[in-house]
Amino acid sequence: MGFAFQPDAIKEFKDDYRFLSNFWRVTYTVPVTFEGKTHYIEFKSSEHAYQAFKANNRKDFDYVRAAETPGKAKRRGREITIRQDWEAIKLDVMMLVVQHKFEIPRLGGQLIYTHPKQLVEGNWWNDKFWGVCLKTNIGINALGQILMKVRKDIIDATHKNKAKRETQALLKRKY
Repeated sequence: MGFAFQPDAIKEFKDDYRFLSNFWRVTYTVPVTFEGKTHYIEFKSSEHAYQAFKANNRKDFDYVRAAETPGKAKRRGREITIRQDWEAIKLDVMMLVVQHKFEIPRLGGQLIYTHPKQLVEGNWWNDKFWGVCLKTNIGINALGQILMKVRKDIIDATHKNKAKRETQALLKRKY
């Protein structure tokens, strides 16, 4: 049985939705801990960050991070020694990377604008874990699920902040 696309789903991260892709070039920082100390490291894309986090050591981390393009970062991520716990943490790493990307107000706003559409990382290169292969309609769509969770969190935080401001305004009102 194939993937269950909703009728209004965003099925590929291209054109107006290219910003949803990990290959979208946007510079942002992510907190990274080396030897017990947290550093705020700048990345050129989510792909750079995700691939760098695979690294088992600082040298490989910097090698991946320095790649000129997201595609080169992905290739470098296949060349390095991968940390032993990678399979256990890769979803958490992707969540962290995506959360920090969409803290950029412009991108967070664009992500909110996709609501309530289903986000599907549809692809033609047979990625059935992070997306859905559009040749077979088979896939888990882990990246799409993460994006929808981050979108929900941003919307919930926006509503919570609005309610807090409204409550504070009411408390300041003079009767």
